[in-house]
Amino acid sequence: MPPLDLYRRYVNQRRALAPRGFSLESPPGRIRLTPLRPDLDGMVMFTALSADEIETAITDEITYFALLQRGFEWKVYDFDTPTDLAARLARHGFVRDDPEAFMVYPTASHASKPPRPSVRIERLTSARDIAAVVAVQERIWQRPLPWLARSLIESLDHTSLYGAFDHDELVGTGWIEFPPATEFAELHGGGILAEQRGRGVYSALFDVRAEEAQRRGYAFLAVDAAPMSRPILVRRGFQFVCATTPWHHPAPDPTSTEK
Repeated sequence: MPPLDLYRRYVNQRRALAPRGFSLESPPGRIRLTPLRPDLDGMVMFTALSADEIETAITDEITYFALLQRGFEWKVYDFDTPTDLAARLARHGFVRDDPEAFMVYPTASHASKPPRPSVRIERLTSARDIAAVVAVQERIWQRPLPWLARSLIESLDHTSLYGAFDHDELVGTGWIEFPPATEFAELHGGGILAEQRGRGVYSALFDVRAEEAQRRGYAFLAVDAAPMSRPILVRRGFQFVCATTPWHHPAPDPTSTEK
């Protein structure tokens, strides 16, 4: 399927679905996600505006989240309009994060590879398991992730969380979200400790999630892949759809005053 068609199919099905912890609004030409918890930032995405409309939209979103004393992310896809959206965000003080690859995989084509004997994949559900997952993710990303435990706990009714074990050591994690009323299951959190990479752990975690999506009747897997994951996913049959780049606008400084 052509990348633009896949992107439109995804957006049409996801634009009305609010992630857990957010309320969703649809101002003209975009989706806004307002956080319902103090540990989350807001988000704006799926932008389809003209060059004449975008400046007002950007200033409106900055004002909206400033009144809430929140930072927010404007998620920019290659297919967003106007085509110079990223440059305009930069002029308004947004800071660019590392780009990712939005990729899609048809589950009908999936065939699992046999896992290596030392790799054991388990479904994780307990509070203790989730604490261990957060610890591994923080080692992988080398920064605190204070929001992650609560997010995983609150999403377990529609998310399956998996861990990869080398003997009894948790060495990798990955989870998969099953949103309602869509063909696209979402992959998240696929990460392996640096010293364990190259041993088939990432592929084993991918296989168990793809198999579950097949059983549940989802036609596609969708993922925002980091640069390290992208070549692995291409080899597994994922189609690159477009680049997606987060642009962050900080929360206003509550101690500042105008004179």
